[in-house]
Amino acid sequence: MTTASASQTQTPTHKPLSTFAYMRALTQYRPWFFTLNIILWTAFHSSPLLFGLLTKALFDTLSGGEALLGWSWLNATMLVVAIAVTDFSRLGIFALGINTWIRYWLQIETLLRRNLVRYLLTAAGSRHLPESSGEAVSRVRDEPMEVVEYIERWVDGSGVFIFSVVALAIMVRIDPLITSVIIVPLIAMVLITQALTPYIRNFRKRFRRDTEAVTDFISESMTAILAVKAAGREAAMVNHFDSLNQKRRKSALRDSLLRELLRLGNANMGVLSLGIILLMVARALEQHSFSIGDFALFADYLGRLSWNMAFFGDALSQHKRAGVAFERMHKLLQDSPAGEVTRLERLPLDANADIDQAAKQDNQQARPSDQQHVSRETFEMLEVDSLSYSYPNGTRGIQNVSFKVQRGSFTVITGRIGAGKTTLLRALLGLVPRATGTICWNGQQVSDPASFFVPP
Repeated sequence: MTTASASQTQTPTHKPLSTFAYMRALTQYRPWFFTLNIILWTAFHSSPLLFGLLTKALFDTLSGGEALLGWSWLNATMLVVAIAVTDFSRLGIFALGINTWIRYWLQIETLLRRNLVRYLLTAAGSRHLPESSGEAVSRVRDEPMEVVEYIERWVDGSGVFIFSVVALAIMVRIDPLITSVIIVPLIAMVLITQALTPYIRNFRKRFRRDTEAVTDFISESMTAILAVKAAGREAAMVNHFDSLNQKRRKSALRDSLLRELLRLGNANMGVLSLGIILLMVARALEQHSFSIGDFALFADYLGRLSWNMAFFGDALSQHKRAGVAFERMHKLLQDSPAGEVTRLERLPLDANADIDQAAKQDNQQARPSDQQHVSRETFEMLEVDSLSYSYPNGTRGIQNVSFKVQRGSFTVITGRIGAGKTTLLRALLGLVPRATGTICWNGQQVSDPASFFVPP
């Protein structure tokens, strides 16, 4: 008896969502925790506004000038105390914020990796990976990290934006001309970053692809070590491994170099702007239109604005990297719905969580309904009839394999290297789509072995 496998039915490929759509979905996971992170980091990044104003008031008081916002009545001692309290408060916010962010960061990484692994192990139909298993491991390991780095930009973004807008408003109020001149280089760097976006995406894709090639080669080498030794090809294997590493080194260098050049450019734009201030302020100080406190405030705000502009430039490039990460994760799942990568479900991470119950719920949801009638409680007999599978290149595979395994019996499958022992197991477990054949468990046909043969 020979039947076509149900797993051969062509499943339509779902297009990935946009980066913003994926991000909106992730922000719905424990939204109160995400909001708490935004509040803490907004307070952290915007608190230097008060620090700058107090510094200006201190220098204006010491020099006998008029302090901004009418703070000239405060004496120097009170201002020093206020500056110290502001700085220590910011350190306290940072300590609380970093603890909260790390917990949220690890949860999001775990959620993404759980979604990837769960779908690969439990979704209906065979899970024939688009690339090798080593490349799949690389994607599960690396891509969630890129996404979390982008989420970090979202968490920091509101505080950075508030500081930038308010600081510029204060600086414009003091001297519009100087403010407009020093901001031009910083804006130019953001535009340069945006212009380099295609190169950022391409370099990141090449680096990820070359990293996967190295990971895949290591994985394949471990499984084929006996064949390599039997053929005496150790030297050739080492040479190929070296060539893969050299290719990865070059792509990693390009990716890192472009990223660091952009960061260096953003940082140097701040130094350039500070130099412009020194040239323009000298005359303003002589004319008493610019106080010592104004200069202290400009110097303090400018350093932070320089970092903020670098932040916005890096956020633009990280947006592209996150988009590549989402695309690669979606491609790994192939026929999954577009939102499977960011599927929101409770993670049993709490100390008192019922992990066993959560696992049972996951297995119950993932297991197809047409397999519920097959008894999974007691094994009696496994029957395989005319099982066949051929690899896409047509050079390897299995043809019409039939056997029975009864409860209490001992069955051995042998063969030379490359005979198809591993392929038989993969076809039996539904890891590759069988071309023909049936699989029966306790006399009942298993239509979707990929979902049925999973650990209890």
